[in-house]
Amino acid sequence: MSIPASFPPNQTLPTPHQAARHIATEASTLLTSLRGGPPHVARGELAGGLHALRSLVRGMAMEGFPTHDHHAVNQTFDDHRSGSNTAVVPLSSPRKENPESQGAAPVASLPPPPLSDEAQPDEQDVQNASIPECPTTPTTQSRQTLPMHPNTPTPHAVPSPTKQDRATDSLLLEDWPRNNYVPKLEEDTPSQEGIHETITPNNDPGPYAAPFLAVIIDPRFSGPHTLVALRALHRLLSRGSIVQLCTEPTTSVDDNGLTANNYPFYTHLQPIALGVLACRFEQTDAGADEAVEMAIADLLGLVVEFDGAGVRSVEKNVEKSMLEKVREKKRSVKQGQPMHVLPQSGNKKIRIPRLPASVIMEAFHAVFITRQTFVKGGIHMGHYSPALSNHFEQVLMKMIHCVFGGEDSANARTIRELSSRHEGAARAILEFLIDQILSVSLLRGGEGGNSNWMEGNAMQQQDGRVLCLRLIQCCIKTGWGVSGAVLEEDAALLRIVEDDLCLALLTTGQATWAEDGLQGAITTSPGVLSEVCSTFSLLWSLGHLRKRLHSQFVAIFSGFYQRALSLLRKRPLPEDGLAFQSYIAFDLEAEVILESLVDILCLHGGSSLSTLEELFGTYDCSMTELDVASGLLVELSLCCGGCVDEEGEAVRYSAPMSKTASSGSRTPSSKEGSAQQMSLRYRPVPDHLKELCSQALLGCIKQLCRASDQTDAGENETDAPGRSLRKTKEQKRVLHHAAKLFNEKPSKGIQYLLDNDMLPNPVTPESVSSFLRNGLVVGLDKAAVGQYLGEKGKAPSPEKSPAVWDLESFHKDVLAAFCSSFSFEKQSLVDGLRMFLATFRLPGEAQMIDRILQGFSESCGCSCEESVNGSLKLFRSSDAAYLLSFSIIMLNTDLHNDNIRADRKMKVNDFVKNNTNYGKEISDSDLPRDYLEKLYNNIKTNQIRTLGEGADGSMTIERWKDVMSGAKSQSTESDLRGIKDLKELLLETSWQPIFSAISGLWGMNRIDRDDEGFELIRTGRLQNARLGVELAYELLSGASGRPDIFQDLFSHVCLMSGLLGEYNAGPDERSLQFMNSIERQSALIVAMKVCLEHGDVVGLDGWKCVWGMIFELRDLQLLSARTIPTLMAESDADLLSPDARLDFSNRITRGEGYENEGPRQGGGLFGLFRAASSTDDLRNQMQDLASSVHCKDVQLLWDDVALSDDESDYDSERNESSSFSPRNMSPIGVAFQHRFATENASGEHDMPVTGLERLDAEGADGESLRARVRDRLAQLIDFYGLVSESRFLDFNLGLSDSINALVEIIHDASKQASAANGMIEVDDSFFGLPLSPASEALAEIILCEITLKNRDRFATIWENILTAHYNHRLSKGSDDQLDTLKLTPGIEKCVTSVLRMCNFAISRNVIASDVLGTLNILHPPFGSLFWSPLELNLDKHLSEGIWRICQNVDGLSQVNSRGWEGILGLLEWCASRGGLPSSVHQPGILADDDPSLQAFRSLHLLLHANELKDSVPPSVVTALRCLVEAGERANSTRLSIAGLDLLQVLHLRLESSISGRNQSLSEVESKTLARHWLPILEAIAEPAEKSRNTGVRQQAISLLTDALLDSHGSNVPKSTICCTFNGLCIPLAEKRITDLLRTRGDDNDYENTMVELELCISLLFKPLLHHLKALLSIETEFIGIWISLLGIMTQLLGNEPCSNYSRNPRAVVSKESLLQRTKELGSEHLRNAIMVMFALGVLTEDADNELSSVTWAAIGSIGYCKPLVHEWKQSAMVDTSITVETNAEV
Repeated sequence: MSIPASFPPNQTLPTPHQAARHIATEASTLLTSLRGGPPHVARGELAGGLHALRSLVRGMAMEGFPTHDHHAVNQTFDDHRSGSNTAVVPLSSPRKENPESQGAAPVASLPPPPLSDEAQPDEQDVQNASIPECPTTPTTQSRQTLPMHPNTPTPHAVPSPTKQDRATDSLLLEDWPRNNYVPKLEEDTPSQEGIHETITPNNDPGPYAAPFLAVIIDPRFSGPHTLVALRALHRLLSRGSIVQLCTEPTTSVDDNGLTANNYPFYTHLQPIALGVLACRFEQTDAGADEAVEMAIADLLGLVVEFDGAGVRSVEKNVEKSMLEKVREKKRSVKQGQPMHVLPQSGNKKIRIPRLPASVIMEAFHAVFITRQTFVKGGIHMGHYSPALSNHFEQVLMKMIHCVFGGEDSANARTIRELSSRHEGAARAILEFLIDQILSVSLLRGGEGGNSNWMEGNAMQQQDGRVLCLRLIQCCIKTGWGVSGAVLEEDAALLRIVEDDLCLALLTTGQATWAEDGLQGAITTSPGVLSEVCSTFSLLWSLGHLRKRLHSQFVAIFSGFYQRALSLLRKRPLPEDGLAFQSYIAFDLEAEVILESLVDILCLHGGSSLSTLEELFGTYDCSMTELDVASGLLVELSLCCGGCVDEEGEAVRYSAPMSKTASSGSRTPSSKEGSAQQMSLRYRPVPDHLKELCSQALLGCIKQLCRASDQTDAGENETDAPGRSLRKTKEQKRVLHHAAKLFNEKPSKGIQYLLDNDMLPNPVTPESVSSFLRNGLVVGLDKAAVGQYLGEKGKAPSPEKSPAVWDLESFHKDVLAAFCSSFSFEKQSLVDGLRMFLATFRLPGEAQMIDRILQGFSESCGCSCEESVNGSLKLFRSSDAAYLLSFSIIMLNTDLHNDNIRADRKMKVNDFVKNNTNYGKEISDSDLPRDYLEKLYNNIKTNQIRTLGEGADGSMTIERWKDVMSGAKSQSTESDLRGIKDLKELLLETSWQPIFSAISGLWGMNRIDRDDEGFELIRTGRLQNARLGVELAYELLSGASGRPDIFQDLFSHVCLMSGLLGEYNAGPDERSLQFMNSIERQSALIVAMKVCLEHGDVVGLDGWKCVWGMIFELRDLQLLSARTIPTLMAESDADLLSPDARLDFSNRITRGEGYENEGPRQGGGLFGLFRAASSTDDLRNQMQDLASSVHCKDVQLLWDDVALSDDESDYDSERNESSSFSPRNMSPIGVAFQHRFATENASGEHDMPVTGLERLDAEGADGESLRARVRDRLAQLIDFYGLVSESRFLDFNLGLSDSINALVEIIHDASKQASAANGMIEVDDSFFGLPLSPASEALAEIILCEITLKNRDRFATIWENILTAHYNHRLSKGSDDQLDTLKLTPGIEKCVTSVLRMCNFAISRNVIASDVLGTLNILHPPFGSLFWSPLELNLDKHLSEGIWRICQNVDGLSQVNSRGWEGILGLLEWCASRGGLPSSVHQPGILADDDPSLQAFRSLHLLLHANELKDSVPPSVVTALRCLVEAGERANSTRLSIAGLDLLQVLHLRLESSISGRNQSLSEVESKTLARHWLPILEAIAEPAEKSRNTGVRQQAISLLTDALLDSHGSNVPKSTICCTFNGLCIPLAEKRITDLLRTRGDDNDYENTMVELELCISLLFKPLLHHLKALLSIETEFIGIWISLLGIMTQLLGNEPCSNYSRNPRAVVSKESLLQRTKELGSEHLRNAIMVMFALGVLTEDADNELSSVTWAAIGSIGYCKPLVHEWKQSAMVDTSITVETNAEV
């Protein structure tokens, strides 16, 4: 059914038949219960009424529920009741004669409600009206006259009457008319405008509820009977069997044709509510009594709920058109149009009966009293039931939820006329709850001490406050959290929240730190404090309330939260056990406050602005408000151990970074030192509270730095507000500084304001008074303000006129303007004086006080309550106000001065006597005595205090009034959502306090005083370190959008690691300081983590810090080399073999004269530790080697990971099994704590804290301290990520900064080394990071690794950075570099890096030629390294590097001439460096890594690769020549021959390049070929002439002969062939023949000599005959060649044959046989040549030409050939004739 009634609209009403059955059933159930009672209960009049009800319902059901009048129904009910045979039931007489004595009054005797919400009283009446007393609530005093009961009586239970009482007194049912069940109510109130009007309901509960109410209010019934009646009535109402109907007009008809006017089962809620409130029952046992009280509370709650349900039911049945009109009306009202009554059908309104506010308040009060009664009884009797208390609390909250309109629909929340909220009841409930918070006795009764029954112990009072605060939160959530838009229109309710509620919460919360012994101070339990804080948090979370409570929140944040933080950090050191116990209680309360602050800062805030941002934009950027956000940040920072100066800036940690490190500990600054001295006087903040402070700061950072969910509309909308906000903040900074100057000297402050245009020029008294009035928010001292106000000023002087603000008249005008700024209306004189004195401190001089009070009296005496304009009208003039004010000041001093004895203090009579009569000139009549006595008592109980906001820093009522009056005159509307500069401005302001907190958590602001008994506190260091890690990480991450702030922060975090700047100690001390400090390790972890994530904004200096920390860790051997990947290993394989690397490292560490005698003991500084046999030896070695305090110059091996001291090996299995990885450290604090938990779980020791642990201190598992720290860092920091993650850095930002930082560090270290050796001079301003040789090598490796990781940007890096770097390091010709460079570990890695990059460039085909061209600087003449065969060199590095380069033949095919120049130049160098004595262990045997052998492999690959067939330039011949020379130098025949073979291959390549051509070469091409061909021939000829090895010479001569016989001769110029014969063949053959003929040796040598002679003869004649035609074309050149050849043959054949020559081939070769064979071979070659020349016609039988003449003459001179001349001529002639005949035949 949809009939509008007081029933939830979302539920369905039962049909009339269902309702009838339900009513009959409930009546029967109650009758059954009554039958179990005594006769007067079972068969009394009330039982008859229930029978009559059943008969009535049956009759109506049988008649079909016809339409009838309600009066007829009542008459029918009376008839049924009178017709029943029911006996007269006697009633107890005490109820009739003296109701109060029995604690139960008949309902008819109840007075009418004192206040009806329909009366609409004035706002002032509502504010001044007290909460009406509940007349039906029995008092403790009345109960004391009753017989005692073993159980604690409940509010509605009465003791059982005696039998005599039942027998003597009786009351017939006729004496209880039905209309007397409820009181007569006032007439209907005027209707409200809207779609409905509220009417006063009928007083009659109706025939269906009356029988149940009769049982409820009759005290003769026991608890079980009353309980059944209450539950029955509750069920009837909750199921809708009986309802309160909404009267005319009817708005709906159900399916059965019923309307609201003829629905049969009706009732009215008001008589039901009053009847339940009048409930009395006979007390039985405690359980039954509690059940009845719970039923009463449930029924009252249901009545209040159904009161609002009627409105909601109407709202659901209103026509849609009507709703549209209502919305139009609301829109017109918002637009300023008048509101008109909305006409309904027939110009009638829907009349909705509502309960009066007094009835609702009475019901709420009754449930509240019942709950508190059970709490008190439970506490005293020891059977307190939390479940019962919670049940009543839920009922109260349900009432509030209904009264404040919590069940309203969306339409009702926007249409005020449809809201179910009860404005009058809402105001009354809220005022009642606020009053209970401030009440000392919690619940005050009526006059005459009726409240004594509610007085209990402190536990009951605090429990009541907790309940009230929870109910207030329910009011706020319901009224503003759900339907706040509606309740914002209720100005009275908002004023209660603004004025009363906020003050009550603030004073209750501030009672936490109230002074001991302060009268009237309210003690606050943690439970109460928690609810106060929850209420603050709730108020802040509601945006519409937050705007209205602008000024209130200033007092809340500054006077409550900030004050609590200040007291927390200023607790003196406890002196005894009592103080220690009090601190425990205080810490508990502080924990509650801090948890609330964390919630506000972290969980609240709008979609675009966080809490901190809103506080900052609203208050800190306002000229008239306190710096709330900055103040909170500063206090939180100080609680975390930070140091902040007067300007709010952090005192930063700084490490010595000078060129020459100073010795001793760090000296703190003056500000830092004073802060540290203060910290010694106060107790440290407990760890758990420090963590909460850190969480608050962490939440602020995260909220500040999170991305805004809403983007700004546009720059045009945000630029102007942003600039205005920044300008306002700058002006406020000016005011802060001016206030500081004013506190020192007022004239300086005013002059500063004038200079900065903060005051008008000329200065006006009003502007100065405004500064004094509002200057407290910017730091004005109250004493300075009072001093300036009390000064008389200076009189003008003709000699020297003072400043305007120092004149007497100006001072007087400033005082007058200052006093007129207060609002004294409707305040008493003493309240006005308190408010006035709360803004400054009254000076001590009497004349100053007199002037100030004169100004006060002139302002306050004309407007206060005692003035002629006030209500009391006691003062005729301001003189009376002045005298009384002065007297009050004197009284306050007299009563509260501890130096005045009690018997000498002013008495009340003295005060009255002194102030009664001021004279007729001042006052017309005497001041009333009672008025003066009240003043005296006021001052006596509440001292006037002028320090802080009250003496203890708490908010006073007078100060609150002043703040509120000032707030009403100021506009608080501000919209910060579109200001883009807000976040940046807040970050600029907040990062320094937060950074100071980080420093405090990491102990950077602490001075450890062991000599005075202060030792390092071990407890909490891990927690503090973790908190510092989280704060630093979030702050740096959040500041990444501001590079300037980020870089400053990052640099200081790096300094906190202790790895930078502190080089004034040796490595053992530095390592101990770092390993024993978990804070330093924390700073390192944060810096590395942030660098990996925000490398683009780290900046150049930041990257220098990062690399500096890495290098210091390397020097301290804290970088793990066994985690893969790692910085301590190159990604490419080492260029040296293990043995070669061992030898090279030993030479590096032990000098050039080192000879490899065995396995390596370890290099670097720690290698020296192990090599020393004693401590003295170690000290001597250190003194000899170290040239600096930090001993970095003796650390030479970059990969020195040797175990230090007795450290065990790295537990790789444990780390591999660990599931934790630095890659998934999220959040960083969890990872940090997890690691230490893992260490503790595995049995490892905690961090050492005394600094006295040995370097080799071992853990439980034998692992040393260094190993644990190294392991920890490896797990928490991804060091290799600095290299691998560089791929994601922007080149113009992070990547270039990272690489340039490395380059600058390396160059600075090089300068330092050169300056230390006296090689160069640097100015005093030069500063560089001290870098060990080993770290310098690591820097070069990291530089190379980063470059190789950035494959796509390799070319950019190389061209912009690396080219200049490597040229500067390795090449000659730079201005600041010497011609030679000593080999160091850094130089080694610089060279290897170039080789690696060349290899990479070829493989990627990225600027390969440019990179390969750099190879020239690795060796002379372009390189600056100073080489010597006996010195340490990089030959093996270079040879292996070039071999790896040459292996990439595909890439080499794309290299241009510049690249090949670099490759071949390095090959030439490597070939030339092979075979040196230092690299050859046995003669003729080369090591596998010999440079020349590596060069051969490279050259062999280049010349045999098909891909490089046309790519390798002919200039490779130089490298091949060097290779052959190396073989000769090493006496390696194989190498020399191999080199010759490669020369042949090169020669064949030239041949193949022209053999396939169909046309002859041009002249230019021929010359080019000749230019390439001749070097090859020369290279082959050189070993043939110079080699000491016969085989090499023979191979060279043979190759040279073959080379001259190839096809090149036909393509090269003829002159080139002539030069070849003249320059190579003939001289070589002549020299070798001459040398061979002189050979003296054994028979084997003669055989080799014969072979070589044969080769030389072939070299002379075979090429000659091959190129004879070409030579003959140049006759003169040929004649010279022929003559030279004849001369050689003359030398060879000139002697006669030996006589003992044996032609037996098996005979032993002797010198004679050698000569004979040679002559035969030579003569044979000569004969052949002559035959050919005869055939060509060049040579004739007769000497008819020059050639023939010379030839025959020479042959004739050869003794061996002379006998053969004739034979040769004849043979030549025959051969010639045969040739002629043959040609003729042809």
